Amino acid sequence: MSILSPLLACVCASGLLAVEPTHPQAPAVPATAQATTAAAVGSRIPLSTAVLQSDGTATTLGQVLGGKPTVLIFYRGGWCPFCTRHLAGLGAIVPDLTAAGWQIVALAPDQPTVLAAAIAQGDGGIRRLSDADGTAMRAFGVAYHVDDATAATLKGYEIDLEAAAGNNHRWLPVPSVFLVTAEGEIHFAHADPDYKVRMDPQAILAAAKAR
Repeated sequence: MSILSPLLACVCASGLLAVEPTHPQAPAVPATAQATTAAAVGSRIPLSTAVLQSDGTATTLGQVLGGKPTVLIFYRGGWCPFCTRHLAGLGAIVPDLTAAGWQIVALAPDQPTVLAAAIAQGDGGIRRLSDADGTAMRAFGVAYHVDDATAATLKGYEIDLEAAAGNNHRWLPVPSVFLVTAEGEIHFAHADPDYKVRMDPQAILAAAKAR
Protein backbone atom coordinates (compact mmCIF):
# COMPACT_ATOMS: atom_id res chain seq x y z
CA MET A 1 0.00 0.00 0.00
CA SER A 2 2.82 2.38 0.90
CA ILE A 3 4.42 1.64 -2.47
CA LEU A 4 1.25 2.65 -4.25
CA SER A 5 0.66 5.89 -2.34
CA PRO A 6 3.08 8.14 -4.30
CA LEU A 7 2.14 6.36 -7.49
CA LEU A 8 -1.59 6.81 -7.05
CA ALA A 9 -1.05 10.52 -6.62
CA CYS A 10 -0.23 10.59 -10.32
CA VAL A 11 -3.63 9.21 -11.19
CA CYS A 12 -5.43 12.44 -10.34
CA ALA A 13 -6.53 14.25 -13.49
CA SER A 14 -10.03 15.71 -14.40
CA GLY A 15 -13.69 15.95 -15.70
CA LEU A 16 -16.56 18.21 -16.92
CA LEU A 17 -20.08 19.45 -16.44
CA ALA A 18 -23.38 18.86 -18.23
CA VAL A 19 -26.16 18.35 -15.71
CA GLU A 20 -28.86 20.37 -17.44
CA PRO A 21 -31.12 18.47 -19.83
CA THR A 22 -30.60 21.25 -22.37
CA HIS A 23 -26.94 20.18 -22.68
CA PRO A 24 -27.07 16.58 -23.97
CA GLN A 25 -23.41 16.52 -25.05
CA ALA A 26 -20.72 16.75 -22.38
CA PRO A 27 -17.52 18.60 -23.31
CA ALA A 28 -14.20 16.83 -23.75
CA VAL A 29 -12.77 15.23 -20.62
CA PRO A 30 -9.88 17.29 -19.20
CA ALA A 31 -6.48 15.84 -18.49
CA THR A 32 -6.09 16.72 -14.83
CA ALA A 33 -8.23 16.35 -11.72
CA GLN A 34 -7.54 19.98 -10.92
CA ALA A 35 -9.34 21.04 -14.12
CA THR A 36 -12.63 19.39 -13.22
CA THR A 37 -15.71 21.39 -12.30
CA ALA A 38 -18.17 19.35 -10.27
CA ALA A 39 -21.90 19.82 -10.71
CA ALA A 40 -23.07 22.67 -8.52
CA VAL A 41 -25.57 22.78 -5.68
CA GLY A 42 -28.95 23.61 -7.19
CA SER A 43 -28.25 21.71 -10.41
CA ARG A 44 -30.57 18.93 -11.47
CA ILE A 45 -28.92 15.62 -12.23
CA PRO A 46 -29.46 13.97 -15.63
CA LEU A 47 -32.08 11.40 -14.61
CA SER A 48 -31.98 9.63 -17.97
CA THR A 49 -28.26 8.84 -17.69
CA ALA A 50 -27.70 5.10 -18.05
CA VAL A 51 -25.54 3.07 -15.68
CA LEU A 52 -25.09 -0.67 -15.30
CA GLN A 53 -25.94 -2.98 -12.44
CA SER A 54 -23.50 -5.66 -11.34
CA ASP A 55 -25.34 -8.26 -13.43
CA GLY A 56 -24.83 -6.15 -16.54
CA THR A 57 -28.41 -4.92 -16.89
CA ALA A 58 -28.94 -1.25 -17.59
CA THR A 59 -30.76 1.22 -15.39
CA THR A 60 -30.95 5.01 -15.19
CA LEU A 61 -30.11 7.48 -12.47
CA GLY A 62 -33.81 8.30 -12.24
CA GLN A 63 -34.62 4.66 -11.58
CA VAL A 64 -31.77 4.48 -9.09
CA LEU A 65 -33.19 7.43 -7.16
CA GLY A 66 -36.62 5.81 -7.18
CA GLY A 67 -38.18 8.86 -5.59
CA LYS A 68 -35.86 8.75 -2.56
CA PRO A 69 -33.26 11.26 -1.39
CA THR A 70 -29.92 9.74 -2.26
CA VAL A 71 -26.27 10.04 -1.32
CA LEU A 72 -24.36 9.50 -4.57
CA ILE A 73 -20.70 8.55 -4.22
CA PHE A 74 -18.20 8.50 -7.09
CA TYR A 75 -15.09 6.41 -6.44
CA ARG A 76 -12.18 5.42 -8.66
CA GLY A 77 -12.53 1.65 -8.49
CA GLY A 78 -12.01 -1.45 -6.41
CA TRP A 79 -8.27 -1.27 -7.10
CA CYS A 80 -7.96 1.98 -5.12
CA PRO A 81 -7.19 1.36 -1.42
CA PHE A 82 -8.37 4.84 -0.43
CA CYS A 83 -11.71 4.13 -2.10
CA THR A 84 -12.21 0.75 -0.44
CA ARG A 85 -11.41 2.23 2.98
CA HIS A 86 -13.85 5.07 2.39
CA LEU A 87 -16.60 2.67 1.31
CA ALA A 88 -16.00 0.58 4.41
CA GLY A 89 -16.40 3.68 6.56
CA LEU A 90 -19.57 4.65 4.72
CA GLY A 91 -21.04 1.24 5.48
CA ALA A 92 -21.10 2.20 9.16
CA ILE A 93 -23.55 5.06 8.54
CA VAL A 94 -25.96 3.10 6.32
CA PRO A 95 -28.38 2.22 9.16
CA ASP A 96 -28.62 5.85 10.29
CA LEU A 97 -28.99 7.09 6.72
CA THR A 98 -31.75 4.57 6.12
CA ALA A 99 -33.52 5.60 9.32
CA ALA A 100 -33.37 9.21 8.14
CA GLY A 101 -34.99 8.22 4.83
CA TRP A 102 -31.88 8.26 2.66
CA GLN A 103 -30.29 5.65 0.44
CA ILE A 104 -26.62 5.53 -0.54
CA VAL A 105 -25.35 4.54 -3.97
CA ALA A 106 -21.74 4.31 -5.16
CA LEU A 107 -20.61 4.52 -8.79
CA ALA A 108 -17.25 3.53 -10.24
CA PRO A 109 -15.84 2.96 -13.74
CA ASP A 110 -15.40 -0.75 -12.96
CA GLN A 111 -17.27 -2.90 -15.46
CA PRO A 112 -20.08 -5.13 -14.06
CA THR A 113 -18.00 -8.31 -13.75
CA VAL A 114 -15.31 -6.48 -11.78
CA LEU A 115 -17.99 -4.81 -9.68
CA ALA A 116 -19.72 -8.13 -8.99
CA ALA A 117 -16.47 -9.67 -7.76
CA ALA A 118 -16.02 -6.79 -5.30
CA ILE A 119 -19.64 -7.01 -4.11
CA ALA A 120 -19.17 -10.72 -3.47
CA GLN A 121 -16.63 -9.75 -0.81
CA GLY A 122 -19.30 -7.61 0.91
CA ASP A 123 -20.99 -4.36 -0.05
CA GLY A 124 -21.59 -2.87 3.40
CA GLY A 125 -25.20 -2.18 2.50
CA ILE A 126 -24.15 0.25 -0.25
CA ARG A 127 -25.63 -0.28 -3.69
CA ARG A 128 -22.81 -0.21 -6.24
CA LEU A 129 -23.24 0.57 -9.91
CA SER A 130 -20.97 0.54 -12.94
CA ASP A 131 -20.28 3.74 -14.86
CA ALA A 132 -17.95 1.89 -17.22
CA ASP A 133 -18.60 4.18 -20.18
CA GLY A 134 -18.09 7.29 -18.03
CA THR A 135 -21.45 8.88 -18.83
CA ALA A 136 -22.40 9.63 -15.23
CA MET A 137 -19.00 10.91 -14.10
CA ARG A 138 -18.93 13.21 -17.12
CA ALA A 139 -22.44 14.48 -16.43
CA PHE A 140 -21.47 15.31 -12.84
CA GLY A 141 -18.32 17.10 -13.97
CA VAL A 142 -15.89 14.86 -12.11
CA ALA A 143 -14.34 12.81 -14.95
CA TYR A 144 -10.68 13.13 -15.89
CA HIS A 145 -8.34 11.37 -18.29
CA VAL A 146 -5.36 9.32 -17.15
CA ASP A 147 -2.32 9.93 -19.35
CA ASP A 148 -0.37 7.20 -21.14
CA ALA A 149 2.65 7.31 -18.86
CA THR A 150 0.60 7.01 -15.67
CA ALA A 151 -1.52 4.20 -17.13
CA ALA A 152 1.63 2.30 -18.09
CA THR A 153 3.11 2.77 -14.62
CA LEU A 154 -0.08 1.51 -13.01
CA LYS A 155 0.03 -1.59 -15.19
CA GLY A 156 3.41 -2.30 -13.63
CA TYR A 157 1.54 -2.61 -10.34
CA GLU A 158 -1.08 -4.84 -11.95
CA ILE A 159 -3.65 -2.04 -12.08
CA ASP A 160 -5.10 -2.06 -15.58
CA LEU A 161 -7.66 0.72 -15.93
CA GLU A 162 -8.82 -0.41 -19.36
CA ALA A 163 -9.36 -3.98 -18.20
CA ALA A 164 -11.20 -2.80 -15.08
CA ALA A 165 -13.60 -0.67 -17.10
CA GLY A 166 -13.76 -2.91 -20.16
CA ASN A 167 -13.23 0.32 -22.06
CA ASN A 168 -10.22 2.18 -23.41
CA HIS A 169 -11.24 5.72 -22.45
CA ARG A 170 -9.12 5.66 -19.25
CA TRP A 171 -11.41 8.08 -17.41
CA LEU A 172 -11.59 8.17 -13.64
CA PRO A 173 -13.83 10.24 -11.38
CA VAL A 174 -12.56 12.67 -8.81
CA PRO A 175 -13.79 11.03 -5.57
CA SER A 176 -16.94 12.94 -4.74
CA VAL A 177 -20.16 13.06 -2.75
CA PHE A 178 -23.49 14.45 -3.94
CA LEU A 179 -26.63 14.66 -1.81
CA VAL A 180 -29.56 14.57 -4.20
CA THR A 181 -33.24 15.15 -3.44
CA ALA A 182 -35.92 12.68 -4.44
CA GLU A 183 -36.63 14.94 -7.41
CA GLY A 184 -33.01 14.95 -8.59
CA GLU A 185 -31.73 18.32 -7.34
CA ILE A 186 -28.24 18.50 -5.86
CA HIS A 187 -28.43 19.94 -2.34
CA PHE A 188 -24.83 19.26 -1.32
CA ALA A 189 -21.62 18.54 -3.21
CA HIS A 190 -18.07 17.67 -2.21
CA ALA A 191 -15.30 16.85 -4.69
CA ASP A 192 -11.57 17.16 -4.07
CA PRO A 193 -8.97 16.53 -6.80
CA ASP A 194 -6.64 15.16 -4.13
CA TYR A 195 -7.68 11.49 -4.13
CA LYS A 196 -6.47 11.14 -0.52
CA VAL A 197 -9.06 13.65 0.73
CA ARG A 198 -12.38 11.95 1.46
CA MET A 199 -15.41 13.36 3.20
CA ASP A 200 -15.83 11.90 6.67
CA PRO A 201 -18.81 9.51 6.82
CA GLN A 202 -20.19 11.22 9.91
CA ALA A 203 -20.05 14.57 8.10
CA ILE A 204 -22.03 13.01 5.24
CA LEU A 205 -24.60 11.72 7.71
CA ALA A 206 -24.87 15.13 9.35
CA ALA A 207 -25.33 16.83 5.96
CA ALA A 208 -28.08 14.36 5.06
CA LYS A 209 -29.90 14.84 8.35
CA ALA A 210 -29.70 18.61 7.95
CA ARG A 211 -31.63 18.52 4.65
